[in-house]
Amino acid sequence: MRRVILDANFMLLPLERKVDVYSKLEDFLDDRVGLFAPKAVFDELRGMAGRGNKEARVAKACLQLAQMRGVGEIASMNKKPDDAIMEIAQKTDVVCTVDAALAARLKGKGVRTVAVKANGNLASR
Repeated sequence: MRRVILDANFMLLPLERKVDVYSKLEDFLDDRVGLFAPKAVFDELRGMAGRGNKEARVAKACLQLAQMRGVGEIASMNKKPDDAIMEIAQKTDVVCTVDAALAARLKGKGVRTVAVKANGNLASR
């Protein structure tokens, strides 16, 4: 089983772009996956969910979907989501992100990343 870290933008894709990234990951990686996100990512989504606008409804639904899909919350020393992902990334197999700057930082550390292409398919960076 591969340990896969998700960032907030990747977790929002099923709701914002109607791309079922959760189902596609196991096929793409050709293995079972354990899905995780740092506490800072969950905190970011919870903060968005508390705003009372359209973004809040999407964030709430995203948190519910993450719970249904079994995305685990990992403690981190960092409060900033990207820094928390960088901290945890060395202990995982893959990081899923659509953030090009974060993907570049991860690549510099030798961490494999997965993104979503415009057509909705997954791709390694």
